[in-house]
Amino acid sequence: MARARRRHGRWFDLLATVLIGLVVTGAALIPAATANSGEQTTIRGDVSIGDQRLAFFPVGFWVPGSGAIQRGQTDANGVFTLEIPTSRDGYVYAGTEPDAERAVIEADGRQVVRGTIGAKVQRPIASPLYQGWDAATARNLAGGADRLHFRLQQAGRIGGTLPVAASKVRAVQVRRLDGSVVQTPKPDGRGRWRSEPLAPGRYAVALVPVAPLLPVSVQVDVVAEQTVRADPPAPVTGATVVGTVDATQGASVQAVPVLLERSGEVVASTTTSATGGYRFTGLAAGEYTVEIGRYPAAKVSTPSPSAVPAPLATPTATPAPTASATPTPTPDPSAQVLEPAQRVSELVQPVETTVQVPETLGEVAVRSSAIPAGRLAGVVSGADGAPVQVVVEETGTGRVLRVAEAGTDGRWSAGGLAPGERYTVWAVTRPADATQARMGTTDGLATTSTTGVDVTIDRPAASLRGTVVGATGGSVAVGDPALLARSSTIDASGAYAVQGLVPGLLPVVTRARDLLPADPVAVQVVEDGAPQDLQPGPRPATYRGWFISGGDGVSIVSGTASSPEGAVVRFSSRAEDGRLQVGGLRPGVYTYDADSFEGTVPAIDGPWWFAAPTGSFTLNAGSTTNAGPVVLHVRAR
Repeated sequence: MARARRRHGRWFDLLATVLIGLVVTGAALIPAATANSGEQTTIRGDVSIGDQRLAFFPVGFWVPGSGAIQRGQTDANGVFTLEIPTSRDGYVYAGTEPDAERAVIEADGRQVVRGTIGAKVQRPIASPLYQGWDAATARNLAGGADRLHFRLQQAGRIGGTLPVAASKVRAVQVRRLDGSVVQTPKPDGRGRWRSEPLAPGRYAVALVPVAPLLPVSVQVDVVAEQTVRADPPAPVTGATVVGTVDATQGASVQAVPVLLERSGEVVASTTTSATGGYRFTGLAAGEYTVEIGRYPAAKVSTPSPSAVPAPLATPTATPAPTASATPTPTPDPSAQVLEPAQRVSELVQPVETTVQVPETLGEVAVRSSAIPAGRLAGVVSGADGAPVQVVVEETGTGRVLRVAEAGTDGRWSAGGLAPGERYTVWAVTRPADATQARMGTTDGLATTSTTGVDVTIDRPAASLRGTVVGATGGSVAVGDPALLARSSTIDASGAYAVQGLVPGLLPVVTRARDLLPADPVAVQVVEDGAPQDLQPGPRPATYRGWFISGGDGVSIVSGTASSPEGAVVRFSSRAEDGRLQVGGLRPGVYTYDADSFEGTVPAIDGPWWFAAPTGSFTLNAGSTTNAGPVVLHVRAR
């Protein structure tokens, strides 16, 4: 039975290819006269499905970059005549226009797939889209044929029955082979479903089940005039990782954060129960990492300029900022850039365990030992009623590791430290007037129960002051937002002063008016330090490109390009004629991200998609980079 189905599948595939090919190959079968009238060329032809002509069916001539310059329809006998400017290159189409979101149109109660005829017969035929075909003048269509014969196909469908109860399935999806979704059929009460009409070609059908079941999919070839059956296998229950955190040296095992990572990405997170247990369900086979004692990184949302259609105009140049005549030393941009602080458990030290989920899915047991984290605690005096922040730094480097708030009685406590390590401790007040902030310091050896690390506030807090070269406004931010963070404005002369700091190695970011934020630099803040000049960020760059396929603009573009430094250009717009301009970008070398262009083709009934553009481009500060034509190639299989 399976062998017969495979034989029939190959026969249907061959038949579909032949039928699609007839859309263009039939153009050269019957020669006829071509009449020229001045600058016009007469195109004659007919449109059929099988042996039946299609009466009053839409036809036209499509020119890349201009769209349909001539529209018409067949007569009662299915014959058409178009008068086309002799010098224009393009395609003749029958059905919906080549850039329409739907390739299928209803005619005489049948669902008919669009056809196009270009310069020559092409085998194999990739899709009924015009993109990727060579255009031709009217007299050179189909290799110079004088009469065009459209042999169109009817659409097909995909249907099936859910292999599990409908309550266990979140969605049935018909997808292109790049993974983008074409349609989402709705199953009925008995689990039966059927797609809307589809252009013949190869698709994937995916079942997206309710967790802990795993998604499944199968490929299927849609055949004209048929409803082909898709039979994805029943989703299987994913593996379960059951973990236990054992207490050692008196460590607490309750409410400890647990991360599940795969290929460096956090895929799930939880916390342990009162007995140290945790569970992750619905996992596919593969290697995972379980990390005990670390919380997920905070999601930082960085606004990005949206892509907007814009005319090809030359922007006015922005003059570069002028440096001061005698600048004071500035932080070296190549100096250490501090990584953002990671939030860890106060109670235990982070520990990682590798977990291998086998192909035979089931329950995988994991045991980890919770090692108590070091702790410092004490009392702050001398604050005179002002709020107090206690800062724990790595001795020697001055890097801030933990921050705690002192209570109204001056008591403070900070955990998540390495036992046996000595740390520098600062206490700093936070009065309403930051210029009145004061600080004090001590040190302490972290153990699992260290107390008596008392701090007396006895002198003015540290500050960072100087000039942002060439700036006339903006702000300077010092410190990590998750720990110690202070900021101040930049005045019209470029001067800034950030108050209420403690000595240490702190990241500094300048945000000068009309410029992008500067890359963070690590600055060693010291007491009574000399004024420190800072460099502003770069002038924003602008990207300009023309996304095309087959010589014509692509009206809907979705994708990204990224730089090694992590900056991203987002292409996301309904851009007129495929022209995009994106401003406010960080200078650098960018490479198009292939996976991000999935689903760019705006067709909702066809298997084709755009293969992603390749290559790189460079964005320069304060100028526009014209990336020129960005070619998207149509793929169907």
